[in-house]
Amino acid sequence: MRRLLFATAAVLVVAPVIAGDAPAGAGRYELAPSDTGFIRLDTATGATSHCAPRDGVWYCEPLAAVDDAVQARLDALAAEVTNLSAALSALTARLEALAVRVDQRAEGAAVDALPGAERSPGFVATAMQRFLDIVRMLKHGTARDA
Repeated sequence: MRRLLFATAAVLVVAPVIAGDAPAGAGRYELAPSDTGFIRLDTATGATSHCAPRDGVWYCEPLAAVDDAVQARLDALAAEVTNLSAALSALTARLEALAVRVDQRAEGAAVDALPGAERSPGFVATAMQRFLDIVRMLKHGTARDA
């Protein structure tokens, strides 16, 4: 009687999942066939197990090696998220400080600047202008008029 009950339950639960006909949110576990049984995924926790018959009884054993690798990757990603969040906070603070300086400059307030900064272009501006000169020279054969 137990075998008949188990076979009926297996057909009703496993067959639709294998065929891909399972309705969305059908249950906590998702099943996939394997060579010797099936793989069971716990959708609530993410744990995976391999289920197979042994001596006429079905056993499900956790896939520890896979779970350990996944957990190690999750820990590494969590650390990376923490580092990126700290870097984002620092950049946001710098951006807000620059916005304040721009607002002060727009209002005509005194802004600390290096002496002579208004007279000569900065390194980046000079490098960019030289790069554009090279591009013009390669493209048209002439540099910009100085």
